[in-house]
Parts: sequence; structure tokens; C-alpha cells
Amino acid sequence: MGIIWLQISCLIFIVTLLISIFVKKSINTVDLFLFKIMILANVVGLVIELLCFFTVANRELYPILNFLATNLLLIYYLFFISLFTYYVLNFLPKKRNLKFWFKLLTTFFIINSIIIFLLPMKYYSDGVSVYSYGSAVNYLIFLFGIFALIWLLLLISYYKKLSLKRKIPLIAFILFSMIGGIVQKFHPEILITTPIESIIVFLLYLTIENPDVKMINELHVNKDILEKNNEDRSNFMFRMTQEVRKPISNIDSLTNMIDIKNKYVTLEDIVNAIKSNTRHISYVVNNVLDVSNIDIRKIKLVNTTYNIQRLFEEINILMQEKISPDITYRANISNEVPELLYGDYIKLKQIIMSILMNSIENTKKGFIELNINVLIKYDMCRLIISVEDSGKGMDIKQVNDILTIDKPIEEEDNSKLDSLDVDLNIAKKIINLVGGSMTIKSEVNKGTEFIVVIDQKIADNKNQDKQYKSLNKVIKKVLLVDDDINKLQLEKNLLEKNQIDVISTMYGLDVIDKIRTGENFDLILLDDDMTKLSGVATYQELNKLDNFNIPIVIMLEKNKEIIKNHYLDKGFIDYLLKDNLEEEINRIVNKYLK
Repeated sequence: MGIIWLQISCLIFIVTLLISIFVKKSINTVDLFLFKIMILANVVGLVIELLCFFTVANRELYPILNFLATNLLLIYYLFFISLFTYYVLNFLPKKRNLKFWFKLLTTFFIINSIIIFLLPMKYYSDGVSVYSYGSAVNYLIFLFGIFALIWLLLLISYYKKLSLKRKIPLIAFILFSMIGGIVQKFHPEILITTPIESIIVFLLYLTIENPDVKMINELHVNKDILEKNNEDRSNFMFRMTQEVRKPISNIDSLTNMIDIKNKYVTLEDIVNAIKSNTRHISYVVNNVLDVSNIDIRKIKLVNTTYNIQRLFEEINILMQEKISPDITYRANISNEVPELLYGDYIKLKQIIMSILMNSIENTKKGFIELNINVLIKYDMCRLIISVEDSGKGMDIKQVNDILTIDKPIEEEDNSKLDSLDVDLNIAKKIINLVGGSMTIKSEVNKGTEFIVVIDQKIADNKNQDKQYKSLNKVIKKVLLVDDDINKLQLEKNLLEKNQIDVISTMYGLDVIDKIRTGENFDLILLDDDMTKLSGVATYQELNKLDNFNIPIVIMLEKNKEIIKNHYLDKGFIDYLLKDNLEEEINRIVNKYLK
């Protein structure tokens, strides 16, 4: 009877653990999903095991129920060890062919479950001890041995790569299985397999699957990612600053040369050089850094979702094959680049390879460097692709000839488009075709740098941000618009004190872009006195969008209070007086956001 209390105690404990797991907020992962199934299976196994005590003792009265219960218990054992094996395969450092292993283990489980049902089973009961034995039980013990051997081989193979907390459950299950096997051999009436599995489940909870610990770990991972992204962004902005600073310095030097007579440098040369430098400054400022001109309506999209990291790796492999030993090839891709993009994968690869192949052709020794950076606006991604080499370079006329190409791809070009790399003239046409832009900096005998900018849509990645939604529990989401940076910050702080999720901007056009691209808000707070686009003008533009129905509160200075009804008549749901900001924001929050 004492052994029954062991099952009952384990059942109470595991049900309590199950409730705790399902009640707590957690980050959904495959490992956690498998762990939850393992707990549920263990609860079912304990219930079946308790049922078996009754059915074996009363098998003459309930033969069919006894047959089903005892066979289901053996099948449960097989299910649990199969599930645990797949769980272990999931947390190994190198997860390879998991779909294959899932299919293999599923097939293995189904076939052996049928075999267990078909094999004979005998029962023993003396009024005190009850247990089953026979071919079905022996066959299951044999399968346990196979799985234990697999776990042992996995443990040995990955021992150095596994952390201590991942080793403990695996070692424990191997040891407890051996102990359980010995106990069952000499005392078959003591059913301890399921309680052992309860202990393993609890060890997994303590070491790996505790939701609180996993949440903290994910926060640490997220912090590391953000820090790395900030580092990439800082490096990129520093590089772009240098891109602007150098041509400004060049222009300053060139203007000083105008007053100095030099038989080697003509005025025409100076003017051309100044034009080249100003064109480069304009390109960096307007085409690279100005994300306000990203517009989904201007992007030529092809129905293809692709992995930019994989594209980057493919290009690097091709370059390693083609580049000579005298050239050092360097390649870097920003950590901020989204995993999946939506656009013309083939043409993007063709553009990058064409420029790289041009660099290889014109660089006998030195270096070639590929850098991919991004600027992101909502669900749009601006790829900034730069290729720099230390080759023979080009003169200003050659650069201008390429950059002034604005013709579409012509019929005679079609035959060349099958090649992965094309000449720079056709590459420029392809860039024009996909809605991108290019600039070239080059000095004869010193080298060339190409900068290509192409806007792509960020593909819908279902995993993106889902992990962190539970961490940001907010009541409402507000879009705050004010072109006075000091007031904007003050307004934002007051809203956040009320546990409001605040997205702020200084531009009315930015508001229109956010709504057009599908962002949703519970309320918009809109300053009326904005210089580029007033609050009223922004509201009028928003109302032109299809299905726009977000309530808007207009923010007014004290001198406009006398015409407040004018704004209400135009369609604003309320007004906010900025001279009494804290009280007014609290009023708006309590009225519309609680």
C-alpha cells in the first residue's frame, strides 16, 4: 500500500507543477512546448499506474479494463522515453535533421506500441503485491536499454559542449533508469518508473525549463543583441560621418586652389572635382541617411521572401573561389539586418556580384571590402551596400558616364542578364529597375568605393518580437506628435508615468506614413503649431486614408483656447491645453485610455 502513496504523492506534486507552468507567463520555445507535453504525459502515466494497481488485483472481474490499463501503461513508458529523447536532441548545441528524428521516433513509437499490444503479458497478485510481467514487459525493458544507450552516447559526444544544467537531467535519467531496472528485477511489485520520470521532470524544471529563469536569460540575450546592434549602428553612423566630412574638406581645399595659379590643375578640373564631392555629399545625406523618403509605393516588389544572411554567405563563398591570393577580401554584415526580406533576391545578388567582380578585375593586389548596413523605418529596410577596393580606380569622366545612366534595360541587354555578373552599365540599369541608387567615389591608382542603396520590405517573420510581447504589458498605445523637442520629451514622460506605450515623432508626414503602413494606435496626440505640416493639415491627410478611424486629440497653446470649438467641429475628439500640461494629460488619459 505504501507504494500507492508514492504514486499519489507524485501525482499531487506534478499536477501542482503543471499548474505553475501553465499559469506563469513564459517565452514560447520548442523546448518548453516539449517539456509541457512531458509534464502532461507524466500526469497521465501516474493516473494509469494507479489504475493498474486496481485492475491487476481485480483482473478476473475487469479483464478488458485490466488488459487496456496495463498495455497503456507500457505504451506510456515508451512514449515518455521517446519524447525525452527528442527533447534532448532539441537542446543539443547542433540541432541537425530534427524533422528526420521526429519522423523516425514517431514511426518507432507507433510500430513498437503495436508490438507491445500483441505480445503476451502475465499478472501476479497475492493480495499485497500486484504486478505484470511477460514478453511485453521484457520487450519494453529491452527498448529502455536501447534508449539508455542512445542517451549515453549523446552525453559522451556532447559532454564538453553541454552546460552543467543540461547534463544533470540526462545523467540523472540514465542513472535512475539503471537503478529502476535493478529494483524491478528483484522487486517487480515496486513500480517506480513513473515516479522516476516525475523526478526527471522536476529536475528539468529546476535546471532548464523554469519560466522565470528562461525569461531572465532571454532578457540577457536581448540586451546583448541590442548592445551589438547599437555598436553596429554607431560604427555605421561614424562611417557615414566620415563620408560627409571628407568631401567637405576636399571642397574647402579645392576652393583655396582657385586663387592659386597652378599650371598642372585647370579651373575646369577644380570645378569638376567640386561637383563630384558635392554630389557625393548629397547622395549620402539624401539617398542613404534620409529614411523619410522610404515609401513602399515606390518599391518594385517581386513575390519572393529571402534570407539576406544566406545571400551574404553565398556571395562570400563565390568570392573565395574567384579572388586571387594577392588580394585580401573582407566582408561584414550588420547585426541589425532583418532575417527575412521581401524583394528581388536574384537581381540584388547580381548587383552585388557585378560590383565585386569589377573590383576583382581592376585590383591586382591590396584589398576588396564588402559592407552591408541598414536603416529601418517601420516594416521597411534600407540596405546600404558598399564595396571598396584598392584597385586602379576610375577618372571622373568614367564615374559620371556610369552614374548618369538612367535608361531602362534594353533589348540588347537581355542576353547578358542570365549571367551572375554583368558590366557596371547594366548593373546601374538593374539598380534603377529595382528602385535603388548608386554613387561612386574613385581615384586613379588609389581605388574605388561603390555605395548602393536599395529599399526592401521586411518579410513577416512570425517569431520576430513574439518572444518579448509578454514583457511589455501596457494599457494603451499612443502616437505623440510635436515638433518642439523639449515639449515632446516632457509630454512623453507624463504619458509614460501613466503606463502608456508612447511612440513619438516630430513630423506630421511621419504620422501619415505610420498609419499608411498599418501601425495601430488607441489615440493620437497632435500638436497644432507644427512648421512643416500643421495639426489640422495632418488630420486632413489622415482622413484621406482608407478605414482611418483612430481618435485624435489636438494640442493647443493657451491663446487658441477661445477657438477650441472650431477644432471639435473639424472632427478632433478633444483638445489639450499645453500651458497646464500635466493636469491636461491626466485628464485625457483618464477619459480615453483607462
